[in-house]
Amino acid sequence: MRESDRRRLEFAGSDVRERVARLLAELAGTHGEPAADGSVTIGLPLSQAEIAGATGASREAVAKALRVLRACGAVATSRQRITVLDRDALMRIPTQTAPSAQG
Repeated sequence: MRESDRRRLEFAGSDVRERVARLLAELAGTHGEPAADGSVTIGLPLSQAEIAGATGASREAVAKALRVLRACGAVATSRQRITVLDRDALMRIPTQTAPSAQG
């Protein structure tokens, strides 16, 4: 319950892109499997619907947010697998003015 409340407060006022970026950065830190090239694969199988539920967004908005994150080189995705390619870029997402993925 506390985790849910903390996340709700943290996400208040953030757009979907920011919420997804924060969630992926957090999951990379807690469930990441580092590779020799510096990337980190999140060790949990995640669907877009699950990410949507965790961020309070629609699946469609999460799909748009992931497209933005892929385009800026922060992540790579495949079926239920997300690899953080550039954690620094991912951490900068909330402060960038990229196209928004509102949901």
